[in-house]
Amino acid sequence: MYLVGICDDELVQVNVIQEYIQDICDEKEIDVKLFLASSGEELLKIANTQQLDIVFLDIEMDGIDGLETGKMIRDQFEDVVIVFITGFKDYALESYTIKAFNYIMKPLTREKFTKNFIEAKKRVDDIRFINENEKNFIVKHKDGMLSLRYSDIFYFEKDSKNINVICQSDIFTYRSTIKELKSMIESDDFIQCHQGYIINMNKITNRKENALVLGGIETIIPIGKTYRRPVIDAIEKRLLMR
Repeated sequence: MYLVGICDDELVQVNVIQEYIQDICDEKEIDVKLFLASSGEELLKIANTQQLDIVFLDIEMDGIDGLETGKMIRDQFEDVVIVFITGFKDYALESYTIKAFNYIMKPLTREKFTKNFIEAKKRVDDIRFINENEKNFIVKHKDGMLSLRYSDIFYFEKDSKNINVICQSDIFTYRSTIKELKSMIESDDFIQCHQGYIINMNKITNRKENALVLGGIETIIPIGKTYRRPVIDAIEKRLLMR
């Protein structure tokens, strides 16, 4: 089953999206449960009790706008697929910082929405597959062996003769080198950005001139001069593939 949130302060728009989704799911025999909201505040209340898979979210709303609502939902659920629907073209960059999956311009058409809904559903399927089959990183620390999901790791940090593994609320330390660490990582999501740092590119929410901002822990990681071009190329490649 797919849990889908729809949020727009125009009831007509909510009803149109609801009708489109129900028609698509009836035709393709997709099991879906819809949650309707007319404000960001209402959607956030729903998100507190339901782990939504997909959110279709208007941007221009009274009270908490769609961008802020999307940010708060993203902070709570890393894997939720957020699709912004708006009549304005000026929010594309901001929506990327929230890791929005897509950005649809109004007016909606059935054909346009169907294409985007199927793409969003496929993204949920991909996320579920990755989560179910994801390899883990094994930390050989002082208390024994610890298995960590790669998606839970924000970055690796060289600390003298040790490596710190930084997660959202924990730090695990073990003795190793950056060279040895690079040979152990079995994920394409990580890239070395500095002689002392290897980061999870999925955690990047912003790039400054010589640094990367990792959302969730609000940490700024420097980009070494030697690594600047490969890192920027890797980030841009990922952006184009979205």
